[in-house]
Amino acid sequence: MDPATTVIDQQAYYDLLERRQKRWIDDMREREADRDRIAVIVWTWARDCVNFDAQRPLPTESVPGEIKSWLFGLLEREVMALASSNDYRIRSHLFDNDQIAGVGKVQRLPRQAGLRFPKPQAPAMARRRLA
Repeated sequence: MDPATTVIDQQAYYDLLERRQKRWIDDMREREADRDRIAVIVWTWARDCVNFDAQRPLPTESVPGEIKSWLFGLLEREVMALASSNDYRIRSHLFDNDQIAGVGKVQRLPRQAGLRFPKPQAPAMARRRLA
């Protein structure tokens, strides 16, 4: 064999490419699963805040810091908009810049002192009876 001749093991090269492709696909699936899980956590948190009429702690530490800061800086109307949405819309809002009406984009926000949700109004007919 000539010392200037380079031998390339094509099978090893293609095996390496295949392993890299599989690892990339696995990483993409894991990232998508994480995003779905985070969207469900955010949706659950927003519904709990509205149901308990108070800001609730996040149930897990696995929410990224920027999203956590954003959540605790939201106003009452924004939390109510999240709670009345669904996990698919929240996922799109968080990661795809598909904004939910009335909710600001994800960014670090100053922490709110607390949430004060408006008391539900009695229907007009019931208010007339009470008067």
